[in-house]
Amino acid sequence: MLIVAVAAALLLRPRHPAPGRLAGISATDERTIFDSLMAADTRRDRVSTLLWVERLGRIRPSDHEVLLARGTAWSDYAVDQRPRRVVARSALRTSLQRTECLRRAVGLMDSSARLAPKPGGWLAARDRLGQLYENIGLAGDALIVYEAIKLRMPDEPGPALRAYWLRALFYDPVSPDTSAYHDRR
Repeated sequence: MLIVAVAAALLLRPRHPAPGRLAGISATDERTIFDSLMAADTRRDRVSTLLWVERLGRIRPSDHEVLLARGTAWSDYAVDQRPRRVVARSALRTSLQRTECLRRAVGLMDSSARLAPKPGGWLAARDRLGQLYENIGLAGDALIVYEAIKLRMPDEPGPALRAYWLRALFYDPVSPDTSAYHDRR
């Protein structure tokens, strides 16, 4: 869904040649890439989504929204399952391949946050990075990301609540929602 939203936002953006943009790419070519990207994402075809978003990344290498979409596509590709006759299996055969894709996703999301021109873009990239860290089991790294968001944007409730939850989880891993963490703070 994030990829569809990014593609829609990029389609509605004015067409000014961006620095580093590939020469010879017309607006029609970009529209074709966006349409193909949205269609692949709607089908949940992670291989095609990855191919189209990487092509978009070659056209707009310094666009923070494209970097975030690329990171999301890499993380989806790494963990999404393919159906089989009996049991679904992960899209990648080995954990080394999965780790490489997730490493690339983390780098792209971090780059997206660094290049974001507005605080909202920075927040979206950092929040998605925190979610990725949580999903792959790096709760400590996710807590660091959420705490950094709290420092820069203290009025955002989502990251503050996630940070609180993770701190409670570290205090009482078995039942963090019933712990006395909040009383001992």
